[in-house]
Amino acid sequence: MKRFTLRKSLYLFPTLLLSVIAVTATATESFYSRLHRLGALRGPQQSMRTVGAARSPREFPRRVYPTMDITREVTGVDRLQSGSSDLIPFTGKGVTIAVIDAGIDPTHIAFSRRGEGSRVVRYLRTTSAAESDQGEVQIQEFTDMSALKRADIDTTTESHGTHTAGTAAGTTEVSPYAGIAPDADLFLVSMGYSLYDDEIAAGLHSAMNYADQSGTPLVMSLSLGSAVGSHRGDNPLTESLRDYPSQGRITLFAAGNDGMNNISLQRDFAEDPEELATGMARVFTGTPAQHVYTEIYSLDSKEFEVGFAVISLEGERREVWRSRFLTAADFDEQGDCLVLNSQTQECLLPGLSSYFQGLIALGLETEEDAPFSMGLYADFGNLPLEHPYVLAMLLRSPQGASVMAVTDFSCANFKSYGVEGYVTGDPRNSISDYCTSPLVVSVGAWNARDSWTDISDTQHPLVTSFYGDYQAPGLYSSYGYVRGTDSRLPHLLAPGTDVISSMQSQYLSDDAAFVTTINGREYKWGAMTGTSMATPAMAGIVALWLEACPTLTRDDIIEVIAATSAHDESTLQAPQGSAYGKVNAYDGLRYILTTLSLPGTVTDNYPDKLMVRHLGGGEVECAVPFSCTEGSASVYTAQGSHLFTRPLTDGAVRFHLPSGVHIVTATTSQGTATQKIVIP
Repeated sequence: MKRFTLRKSLYLFPTLLLSVIAVTATATESFYSRLHRLGALRGPQQSMRTVGAARSPREFPRRVYPTMDITREVTGVDRLQSGSSDLIPFTGKGVTIAVIDAGIDPTHIAFSRRGEGSRVVRYLRTTSAAESDQGEVQIQEFTDMSALKRADIDTTTESHGTHTAGTAAGTTEVSPYAGIAPDADLFLVSMGYSLYDDEIAAGLHSAMNYADQSGTPLVMSLSLGSAVGSHRGDNPLTESLRDYPSQGRITLFAAGNDGMNNISLQRDFAEDPEELATGMARVFTGTPAQHVYTEIYSLDSKEFEVGFAVISLEGERREVWRSRFLTAADFDEQGDCLVLNSQTQECLLPGLSSYFQGLIALGLETEEDAPFSMGLYADFGNLPLEHPYVLAMLLRSPQGASVMAVTDFSCANFKSYGVEGYVTGDPRNSISDYCTSPLVVSVGAWNARDSWTDISDTQHPLVTSFYGDYQAPGLYSSYGYVRGTDSRLPHLLAPGTDVISSMQSQYLSDDAAFVTTINGREYKWGAMTGTSMATPAMAGIVALWLEACPTLTRDDIIEVIAATSAHDESTLQAPQGSAYGKVNAYDGLRYILTTLSLPGTVTDNYPDKLMVRHLGGGEVECAVPFSCTEGSASVYTAQGSHLFTRPLTDGAVRFHLPSGVHIVTATTSQGTATQKIVIP
């Protein structure tokens, strides 16, 4: 029976900006509605709406919150954009990048098409069912530049989405801080500051539908998420990606910025049966938390129990009150358990009211083939910093469950307070829950820039005490594993520290990195830090790879980064490292063109192979792997009959092939390169 009604909050990953608490409704009146009746939450009652294919009614909506020049150089993208002796220039042409974010200005000049107007093919401005008077997701859709000029521009989240979109696909013509795929089309979904996963799902599905209708390959960049979740790869939002074809549809999520935060606990009670006890501390100050949002998961169906205690901060820090442990039997039929409500008598542990005024609630989920799970929500209103008592959580499992607890860092973290028998949390499960899905690519961040200079000539050096060493993984970059496996996450690292990209002008003054005025309007570029910045950089790289082969799948991308990304001493030693190291866009594309087994290109054992780019409709472009650019290319049938010969231009040739199997041979003074090509 599915009974879990307390759900997690999510957030964007900008310059380490943090989220606030949120709880989601179910289709029944249940836990969320009870919190409303008790005055614990404010705002309109949520109505649940599924988006896309039918989903469990508990899944939507949840609350969500808002995480180039050097990037192009260190990842090898400059070599791809300009072309080289062995590769055709790649700029993302013919590929759509969907940026699903907040704070997007679709009219920024960074999104222009080399003097031919805007590359924004769609701009969606969404409102969640939780915020809508209609009780369902609202979408304003704009499809042309004239409409965009009249659009409701999202100015929230300090230009987060404008920055990420510019990182992925900013133009090369108006700023030295161009994006990775400057010729890609842009599908922009902007959701405002108060984000929920029903509108994220709406953005994902709208982008997928557009790609199906337009016939273009698609990469989706999502710089949002939360460490709170089961970490088993079964998040309902990412699971909805199974409803769409896998070829040419790549989804990337940011790892998160909790790599230094004590937000997780783990204990295998079969090996260590002692109880696990921790205090709930306010972020940054370490004082008693006024809000708590935590989820606790067993690795399987084995049950655990939750108790509460109160720590006194007066004099010697110690426990002054302890509850009994609560089990599944303490929950009602809807999976709700009110531990404390200081305004009514409706609670299990009224003794807590001597120390805290507010609400503490638990939600329970028990479902076949799902882990035994609980969620903890606490709201103590305007609890003063000097409050003398700390709420503590206690865990035990007579059944010997392997338990993981993760808390939302925007509210609280786990702290021992020096009390004997208590523990402090760690970042070992800090990876965003979305990133554990087998359907997505997860992206962490490394420090590719040691300083930058703004327009007032002020130098901004890398803050190594906070971000880590130059060329090392960002200390903030989240990490972890898919629970129950040895699959290390994130998959790879891309530059994420002090990334300079397009921003809305109102958020920058003298600390802008670049400013230009075009047709009387001022445009600015500035620096931001986070895995939010690394993710669109990787999205742009994937767009270049999709330009070469539009049929790539997520598993193909994992194979490419596993074969071509680079580990160094810093990525191997740091816990914030990744499965495969730092991305190399250039080597990745060479691998795709010469090694990866792909539909449309059949690689036989030829000593030298042509580089092949499929342009759609039977049109292909081939380049020779030699420095000599003069010569010719001949096309033969699979049976050896000559069809035609074309001269090479700058080492490349483009032609249209009918359906079937063809052998293409290009000859220069330095040798001959051959490739077998299949046109469906």
